[in-house]
Amino acid sequence: MRGDGQRLRATRRGMLALAGAAGLAACGRRPAGTGAHPSGAAASAPVTLHFLGRGGPGYEAYFRYVATTAFPKLHPQVRVQLDYVPNSQWLQKFETALAGGVPPNALLFGDARLRQYAAKGVLARLDAPFAKTFHRSDFLPVALENQYVGPHLYGLPLDLAVWAFFYNKDLFDKAHLPYPDSNWTWAQYFQTARRLTLDLHGRTPLEKGFNPRQVVQYGSGSGLLTGFETVVDSFGVKALDVAAGRCNLDAPEAVAAMQLLADAGAQQYAMPSPAFKESIGPAFHAGNIAMSVDGSWRISTLKAAKVPFRWGVALPPKGPKGRVILAEASENSIPARAAHQPEAWELIAFMGSAAGQRLAYQYGVASVPSIRSVAAAAGTKDPVTASLVAMAEKATLPYWCRALSDATLLQLFGNRLTDLWTGRRTARQVLPAVAREVTAILAKDRATLATLGG
Repeated sequence: MRGDGQRLRATRRGMLALAGAAGLAACGRRPAGTGAHPSGAAASAPVTLHFLGRGGPGYEAYFRYVATTAFPKLHPQVRVQLDYVPNSQWLQKFETALAGGVPPNALLFGDARLRQYAAKGVLARLDAPFAKTFHRSDFLPVALENQYVGPHLYGLPLDLAVWAFFYNKDLFDKAHLPYPDSNWTWAQYFQTARRLTLDLHGRTPLEKGFNPRQVVQYGSGSGLLTGFETVVDSFGVKALDVAAGRCNLDAPEAVAAMQLLADAGAQQYAMPSPAFKESIGPAFHAGNIAMSVDGSWRISTLKAAKVPFRWGVALPPKGPKGRVILAEASENSIPARAAHQPEAWELIAFMGSAAGQRLAYQYGVASVPSIRSVAAAAGTKDPVTASLVAMAEKATLPYWCRALSDATLLQLFGNRLTDLWTGRRTARQVLPAVAREVTAILAKDRATLATLGG
């Protein structure tokens, strides 16, 4: 999802056409979240929908069950043909179909690409059918907020996930360290990470003779290098103020936070760093990373791998100015020029409904159901889910789910911050130029968003 991909062109006529979405708007009001056809009957003539799916463990089985069993019970006249591809192939598959003039009728999109494609007119606006099908209060706010570009809705959330604090209980026990709690700070996190990092000879970075090129266990994962807002914003400054069109990574608080992150890898050796070539394949589910602040989609991986260790989930640590929790959700969307849009809406509305979200949770697709009532019910049966739901209620979106240049910014940070993460340059040296470049992009985004208001 990091690359820009082939740039797509959309004419003004195409954007106006999708804004009309007459077929979609034809759906009548129904009880919110049911996913049933407005009339209670199937489509009048047989229809075949092509759905482009992707994802991790559980996704293919979920989509196949929806396509072959759950959805046909409500819509026997609609046949769903699933085209499931790995995450690494879906974008090329989608763009090839667009270029050929035969896009899928619906697809699981990517939350770090939705805004750019919506602005190009590639995706249909879903405001009208949504208003006739759901109420905004049906959803956890952060799940639905993720699907808006300007004032318009372009997707329905499928797989809401929260950036939570995962820890390996066995590794903590072995090191005789107490488990994390809600009072932990980032200083405690990185201090503990150093104590949980081990080289080939069992030495920590705190001990003489430690070899950073022979690490067999890291105290922390490196997901924070992507989700750096979790740390930076907790220092009292908004790293990317998208609404204001300003990147604040050059602020003193942001510089301090980003230097803390960089030093944790390149200087303190407490987490994987691009400064050192890895030979162990560090991963939380592999049991060689003790702590990781990352998306709760990790849970399906842990369960699929049947990991032999005990693990727990806690709130992300606090910074000097409080705690920041991120959450994001990929969405089911409809291409603006797809055929059979009313039936395609029925399909994605089912997956976004209470019934569809219960299934998504059961299959490990949604670690947090997007429908509030389903999330609450799941939380009564599982304490981890209850914790994640509570976090989701307080969560904010990461920059790639707020900025119009979503994937572009992900790629930019991946390139521009390399010298910082490797320790070749300091945050004070790197961040001012990055902040200027990102601010210029955000300013252009604001101008583009102004054209999408109608």
